[in-house]
Amino acid sequence: MSDTAVETPATPPPVRRRWGFLQFLFMGVPLLFLLGPCVASLPEQPALWRAAPVVDRYVTAQASEPPDKVAMRTALAELVQITDGVNSVELIQQRAQWRGDLGEYALAAQDWEKVVELQPTTFNLRGFGNACFRAGRMADGVKSWEKAGEKPADAPFGSTVVSRATSEIDRLNGLAYARAIANLNLPQGMAEIKQALAILNSLDTLRSGDVLGESVPGSRGAILDTRGFLLYRLGEFDLALADLEASVAEVEFYLASLGSWQQFFEIHKANTADMRYLRLRYRQHQESPAVMFYHRGLIYEALEQPDRAKADFDRVRELGFTPDEHLF
Repeated sequence: MSDTAVETPATPPPVRRRWGFLQFLFMGVPLLFLLGPCVASLPEQPALWRAAPVVDRYVTAQASEPPDKVAMRTALAELVQITDGVNSVELIQQRAQWRGDLGEYALAAQDWEKVVELQPTTFNLRGFGNACFRAGRMADGVKSWEKAGEKPADAPFGSTVVSRATSEIDRLNGLAYARAIANLNLPQGMAEIKQALAILNSLDTLRSGDVLGESVPGSRGAILDTRGFLLYRLGEFDLALADLEASVAEVEFYLASLGSWQQFFEIHKANTADMRYLRLRYRQHQESPAVMFYHRGLIYEALEQPDRAKADFDRVRELGFTPDEHLF
């Protein structure tokens, strides 16, 4: 997040489980860029400070429309040099994220593995798991997610029954979704998502995201998307489609409330110091809907409805993403 809060639409999105480095991106990068010149005269600058201007150039390239992949790769090459032999969790995370952005999935997974060795938090275990999925290391990805699931669910200080319940929903939903992505142990995934839905249904206040905000991944749309994807993997295409229809209906409403980039820009420009981060934030909002359109498109393909599948895949591209196995 940036130092100046960016408001979200009134209706929260059916959040997919995103575990990128946006927290560092929106908070750490501006600070590093501002403070970096202060130590420019030192004989040997710490890697963190030397990386600051490289990060700034990468963000500029990434926030371009479309993203400037050539400049992004140049920045990545510089970061690789800076971080050679450096055991900074933050910098290795960043290197891993950039490699993933640019399709270097095997190297990204290696970086995340190093991060987990240095700091085996729930966040990092999930990041490693996702990197493994993109690198084709499905069993390793599930194993990392299972390790993350063994840790107590994160609940903020003074948390209520509702917030603790949503943390458990997030844990179960994440485990089930990991199994769906890997196409491994699907019955266990179905059991986990059934339990997540039971918790959600037991809390009358949690109606289609009335309480669940953007930072709490557990909306009904996301959970139904997980169950639908599991059912798709199991070959239950009609049941899968019913779940994805419900998920997509929710994201259609969300996208309408989000509006176009120009509308989003006009609403939030006064409260945003750096428009690059606003552009990246807007793209982040579009990722979860893109995933759900992709899943529904896969189901339409399985049901031999190519026109509808193509329409959903086209929506994914319109949202700025590629409808392939790396989108989840």
